Amino acid sequence: MHIDGCQTQSSDKILHCNAQVWVQPWIQSSKEIEIKCEKNSEESKGDLENDKFSSDRIKRQITHDEDDIDEDTKYYYADRAVHYINEKESTNNLNKLITIHAFESSTNMGVNMIKMYIEIGLTYCLRHEDEAELQNCEELSGIYHKLCYVRLWPSPDDELVVQSLAVVCDDERDFKSVTGLSITNLIKEAVKELESSPKIKNKLVHLGEPHVVPSLDSRKPTQLSFIVRATNCSKYVDIEKDRFQCYIDNSRLPKPCTSSIWMAANTKKIRKVTTRCSRSLPNRSRRSLSFDTTNTTSDEKLIQGMVRESLDKLEMSSLLNYKQKLLQINSFMTNITRGRLTTIDFDVAYTTCLKYEWVDNMTACEIIEHLPRRHCISQVRERLWIQNGREITVNCDDDETPLESHIEYETADNGMALANEALKHIEAKYPHPNKQKIVRVFSLEKQQVAGLHFRLKLEVGITDCLALSAKKDCKLTKNMSTNKFCRVNIWLRPWSEHPPLYRVICDYQDEASHEFFFEVQAERLFSDFLTTYMPDYIDNKSEMVKRYNIFKDNVKRIHELNIHERGTATYGVTRYSDLTYDEFVSKYMGLKTHMRNENLIPMRQADIPEVALPENFDWREYNAVTEVKDQGSCGSCWAFSVTGNIEGQYKIQNDELVSLSEQELVDCDKLDDGCNGGLPDNAYRYILSASYFSQHQTCVYAGV
Repeated sequence: MHIDGCQTQSSDKILHCNAQVWVQPWIQSSKEIEIKCEKNSEESKGDLENDKFSSDRIKRQITHDEDDIDEDTKYYYADRAVHYINEKESTNNLNKLITIHAFESSTNMGVNMIKMYIEIGLTYCLRHEDEAELQNCEELSGIYHKLCYVRLWPSPDDELVVQSLAVVCDDERDFKSVTGLSITNLIKEAVKELESSPKIKNKLVHLGEPHVVPSLDSRKPTQLSFIVRATNCSKYVDIEKDRFQCYIDNSRLPKPCTSSIWMAANTKKIRKVTTRCSRSLPNRSRRSLSFDTTNTTSDEKLIQGMVRESLDKLEMSSLLNYKQKLLQINSFMTNITRGRLTTIDFDVAYTTCLKYEWVDNMTACEIIEHLPRRHCISQVRERLWIQNGREITVNCDDDETPLESHIEYETADNGMALANEALKHIEAKYPHPNKQKIVRVFSLEKQQVAGLHFRLKLEVGITDCLALSAKKDCKLTKNMSTNKFCRVNIWLRPWSEHPPLYRVICDYQDEASHEFFFEVQAERLFSDFLTTYMPDYIDNKSEMVKRYNIFKDNVKRIHELNIHERGTATYGVTRYSDLTYDEFVSKYMGLKTHMRNENLIPMRQADIPEVALPENFDWREYNAVTEVKDQGSCGSCWAFSVTGNIEGQYKIQNDELVSLSEQELVDCDKLDDGCNGGLPDNAYRYILSASYFSQHQTCVYAGV
């Protein structure tokens, strides 16, 4: 009977059917067919399409076989997960669904649960503006996709009502513990399986970002696609222990590989791995390419497009607010494998256009001369087996511009001296937890107008030392992206007593955020202070808060002192930085002038002869000064001043340097008040009356 001519009845009579056909070829004419049907509801489907997040829908029969959940419902769940992810994201750019990799529906004690892996990508669309058109949003080029594990619990009455939802993505710390899936371990096992072959003699390492297609069914393997390269080391070398011993053998081409990895159902342990690699094709390279679009081949246009995408990636990662402009493409090279790896060498420069503004014609953006040119290497990996599988990694180095003077200047050292003085103002205005350092001086100008006017353009980097540290051997960190580019104006008026006037302006950090960055610096320094000095209030919360606020005020004072210091002193954090001025005076400044006894005969004043004084004189060169001593938490400065004077006089008279005991004065001089203060005059009288005065080693200083 043919039914082609039969007309369909109304939609409420349409059935949705699911057929399972089991064929046994080894038994002739053996075929079992099982069919399940239910009423279809166009109204319910329409609600699903028009209002995805509405709970007011026609209820549908829920089955617990994955095959019974239609594609619309699967993508509805995936869209709910993407919406949840976008709500949690800190960025304003929205993610969109790329694909669903695995899907599983189950029921446990009457509770329905959906599990799935989805792949998402970041788009140009913005939060609160483009949610309605999310699937039409264009992806951001060169940004890795994220793999996310989704669990959601539908209502037992209506599968389109989601009662609870949980999502974890592969860039989150909990991804491995929740999913049991470690991409790092998968790659290690895949590489280990390759190295088990007797044909492989050298250690293999993987390159780039792998592509993972996970499975929720232990009967189906997780698919892993990646690229490996051979090193110079034997495959028996433990590369984790000898990380710097092995290097990539560039004489051998990379190979694309695909692994099938079966996981144990409950433990998620790897139980079987099979890996196959295909042969690589030779490289194609091309030297020098113009960015002019006229008379270019299709390959050249492709490279130019990759450079534009690389510039977009640079702008997203740049801490400066300026657009970067292509100067030239030096060379490019393509490895054709199952995927494709294109390496592009090009130069860029910062321009006067802001990176977030729309610019139709980049030629209108002028190059900023005082900012460095940049030499960049972009690696574009195209995973040809998936749609939009392009990933871009860009690394740039600034060219080493030497000190350039627009005028004849005495020496470059004088220019660096000005720059280092300006650095104190930069550190105060743009605080950072670590000490900052001049990387280079781009230009130096000098003008004689109402005094001397200097203009400097500097690059300032972050070092491995803490801010306000007294260390001199601080090394610049390798992360050059945190460097600041600063403009400095210095006005000197030699005829007056006014100090030099400094004005500094730096990129990278807004002045309005000064308080925030200062708070970060103060917290970091206070944490180091607590670790270093272990004060007794470390377990007292209220006292800790009080001391931190005092410490923070003192850090501000330290910056002010460094800026206005006209001598050679440098100020920093010490063990006394958590004290107020009054607390420090009462605790450590033990000079008590009121203890002078007016009834005693005053000591004879020293006779100062008329002599010609040398320009420099240092008693240390004559071994007339003992080592630096610490009075500790004791107001015994009066005792240290007396012993230091007598030690020097004894050396001059007897040609012998001895270290005398301040503790004897603190304990035995009853004319003074020990750690509560004293007067040097009284200490001298005690020594004159004593029959013996101890040396330091026989009466060691205790500070109590």
